[in-house]
Amino acid sequence: MSADFRLIILDTAVFLQGASFSRKDIDVAVPEEVITEVKSRVPKLRLEQLIAQGSLQIRGATKTGIEEAKQFAEETGDLQNLSSADIGVIALACEQKKLGIEPIVYTGDYSIQNVLKSQGVKFKSIANDGIKQTIKWVFKCEACESKFKKQPEGNTCPDCGTVGMIKRIPSK
Repeated sequence: MSADFRLIILDTAVFLQGASFSRKDIDVAVPEEVITEVKSRVPKLRLEQLIAQGSLQIRGATKTGIEEAKQFAEETGDLQNLSSADIGVIALACEQKKLGIEPIVYTGDYSIQNVLKSQGVKFKSIANDGIKQTIKWVFKCEACESKFKKQPEGNTCPDCGTVGMIKRIPSK
């Protein structure tokens, strides 16, 4: 779907790594959760300055969008690796895409990239090469080789009872 304009959504890592964004031609936004997650003094000052200058918008996702983002992350097996700020970034991007606004998310987080890619949302990786393909993760018991979509409670295999032998692997 072609959009009338694009939106850049920034992940927490952008501020922690010292990247700077000042765009006049494209809106730049973060969800509220990112602001809460940035706690270091210098990145927080940079973030607050961008907001004060009007260079950075705060946009929230709906509760429905947050739940959908969690569901998308569950489908790829990335949910356990994502913070509430990460889910907020994914939710905001997916909601904007549904509205016909083509978002681009700047992030260095492989789990965010994996979920975004699974939903057809564009991203630009910062400080790394980024993912090349979507991976759906599953949990596998090394003892009996049973596979599970969700990490078993207590890291104990429900099939054979082995404790601590579950590992996260790409599904085939």
